[in-house]
Amino acid sequence: MKKTIVLFSFLMSMSFAAMAQFSVNAEVTRDLGEFAEGVGVGVSAQYLYPISERLGVGANTGFIYGLGIEDVTLFTIPFTGVVRYYVTGNSTDGGFYPQAEIGMHYARVSTSAFGSTVSASNTSGVLNLGAGYKLENNLDFGLRFGVLFKKGSNNFLGLRVGYTF
Repeated sequence: MKKTIVLFSFLMSMSFAAMAQFSVNAEVTRDLGEFAEGVGVGVSAQYLYPISERLGVGANTGFIYGLGIEDVTLFTIPFTGVVRYYVTGNSTDGGFYPQAEIGMHYARVSTSAFGSTVSASNTSGVLNLGAGYKLENNLDFGLRFGVLFKKGSNNFLGLRVGYTF
């Protein structure tokens, strides 16, 4: 009985992996609030499992580093759940899609003043709403608007270019 359960679990996990889509992405973000003078650049990875031909759910994570912010070092690590629906085409052939993400956003900021370094970090909720287009050659382009659920002005825009495996 144990061998049957192990074999069944293995076959199920292999079938999930065979249908899933993994992508690696280059990201550029622009803060619309307190760090608006800089941009963020980074990488992300996304996993999507097709629920149907047009609907997929999954997870996204990455690392984004802030550039151009005077005397400040900033990086963020988002981790979100993803829902994507292909309006045209499908997950295999590509097409236009809206995408929603909700999850957590870790940020760390540090600055130097008077010979010492001061750092702060926080984790907040995040909601990203966006759209994209996946080409038949597996290149994927996306644009999103993000809202961080914390005090202050915490909106951002993100541009993503990725490749789906």
